[in-house]
Amino acid sequence: MRLCVIFAARFDSEVATLCFCFEQTGYRIVLLLAHDADLACSSQQAGDLELAACIEKCEMDDSATLQSTMEDIRTRHGVPDVLIGHRLKEITWLSVMQAFSPARLILVLEQPAATAPAMQAAGFNTILVAHAGALALPLVSEEEPLALVRQRGGRAYEVAMLALYLASSEAAHIHGATMTVHSGRYLS
Repeated sequence: MRLCVIFAARFDSEVATLCFCFEQTGYRIVLLLAHDADLACSSQQAGDLELAACIEKCEMDDSATLQSTMEDIRTRHGVPDVLIGHRLKEITWLSVMQAFSPARLILVLEQPAATAPAMQAAGFNTILVAHAGALALPLVSEEEPLALVRQRGGRAYEVAMLALYLASSEAAHIHGATMTVHSGRYLS
């Protein structure tokens, strides 16, 4: 069974949708949340959605701790096939993720990062989540119910499906690309 490790600041509907879509296609999920995330609440929400993700906390801005966590994941779960960084502001994890070079590297950002050229050179495929025009849906908010991840609900679904494509063998030739996903209704 393939392994996907997702690094995220918190468990929101976009992360839940990533977990759900990757699980549906046969991936095991390890979700590493930032040290200040509410682990109990995130685990409860994942359980409510019937996700089998292994959820842990990790100090994303400490490379030694992150390296140790990744080695522990490698020992317990095997070598990751896909590594996804979801809206992380710290860049420390970049060098740690590069150490897992066989894995497909995917970054989900809300806006272009200053580190984008370095990430592209490292082979990261970047999904830039944006909304087009005044009538577009707002970016994921706290109010968006996590239960909607089971439905094809727009942007979160398109981001997850694009990440799934970038993780596939069909996209093996794509390295360092930046793809913008506008509100899902524009892609439907």
